[in-house]
Amino acid sequence: ENQLTGNLPSCLGSLTNLKQLYVFKNQLTGRVPIEMSSLRQLSGIGLEHNALTGEVPNAMCAAAGDLLDFWSDCGGSTPELTCPCCNVCCPSQDCI
Repeated sequence: ENQLTGNLPSCLGSLTNLKQLYVFKNQLTGRVPIEMSSLRQLSGIGLEHNALTGEVPNAMCAAAGDLLDFWSDCGGSTPELTCPCCNVCCPSQDCI
């Protein structure tokens, strides 16, 4: 909830020791960059309640392995973002 706007920068993929990335409840737009597939140390990510579109890259899902938490706006009848590896898809009861 930091009033972030714009796209997720592809340079996030260079933060290879990043453990958690929670950017929920902002005004982020665009796609999840493929470069985020380099984040192999990631144990949690929260992308929900933004305006991200497209699909979380399959390579990111493969790299994520056993993420403890992967939240995104992939629920509902017409999701803007699809996420094959998210364990919580908002909106849902878990997103409250």
